[in-house]
Amino acid sequence: MLHKANATEAQMILITANQHKSEADADKDSILTLLAVKGIHPSIYAIVEILTETERE
Repeated sequence: MLHKANATEAQMILITANQHKSEADADKDSILTLLAVKGIHPSIYAIVEILTETERE
């Protein structure tokens, strides 16, 4: 999916939370997506939506 989204060539990525999951599960998925993207493109600028207050610290 990340290759279809051209993540290796992109300058920036925006990761939004899945509103159909619990906050904790949505945050985990967002963080895993960020790690996957950074794994294939370490210098990409990323904006990630985090829902739970404890994950923002």
